[in-house]
Order: sequence, then structure tokens, then C-alpha cells
Amino acid sequence: MSEQSEPEVSTEKKQVPISPDLFVIPSPSEEGHLVGSKCRDCGRAVFPKQVVCPRCHTETMDEIALSKTGKVTSATIFRHRKSPPGYKGTVPFGMGYVMLPEGISILTQFADADLKEPLRPGTPVELTFDKLGEEELTEEEKGTEVITFKFRPV
Repeated sequence: MSEQSEPEVSTEKKQVPISPDLFVIPSPSEEGHLVGSKCRDCGRAVFPKQVVCPRCHTETMDEIALSKTGKVTSATIFRHRKSPPGYKGTVPFGMGYVMLPEGISILTQFADADLKEPLRPGTPVELTFDKLGEEELTEEEKGTEVITFKFRPV
């Protein structure tokens, strides 16, 4: 008699971005990055990606991978006892604006930052990805991790 082995069950959870058009989650075949667009006519870069250029109003936008580093332009610490509607993370948390080399200012949450004081303007930061929560939609999708982007001090 031959013994039948149990099929291997993957313990890796499926990861999905909070919004499919905002970023690419890092994988063995691709580095994670924010997804923007750049106008072929005037050179304006935007995030998130758009079809029509907000500067010259042409439909000449190409999808681009945005830089993974930037600098803080402003920051604050959210310290309220009650979480904002729709937020599933811990409180307090830091958030603010990051300026990318492409000239794009992005509102973001900060990871791995000291929560006693907000990050100072000019602080160099880099893109990171973090679990936002787990969705339990169907039995097949049970435990799917919802991923968001953040920036952390370098």
C-alpha cells in the first residue's frame, strides 16, 4: 500500500491594497511603489494616477512608478481617545505631508516614528507598506490582509 500525503496548505495570507490604483504591493517579482501619472505634454506628475492632466487638461498621461523617498513638509500626531470613522489602527498615530522628488505632495500616515513629537519638516522618509486590517468577505477570502502605504523616517 502506498501512503497518501496530505496536500500542503499555504499559511500565507492573500494581500490586497486598500485601493487597487494607489500602489503596487511588494512581491518577489516586483518592488512595491506608489502609482502616479505624468503628462507627456507639460511634464506634470500627479498622485494618484489620472487620465486628464490637471495643468494642461490633455489626455496624455502615462502611468509611472513614483519615488520611494521624500521629505516631510508638515506633520501632526492624532491623539484623540476615539478613532476617526473608518480607521481601524491604533491611536495615537502620526500623519502629515511628504514631498516626493517628482514635486508631488502626499498626505500619509507615518510608521516607526516617535509619537511624542511630530516629525520635523525636512525629515527624510521612505515608503513602506503595512497591514491595515483583515477582511472576512467570503469563506475563500477569509483572512485576506488589506494593505496600505505609509512613510517612515530614514
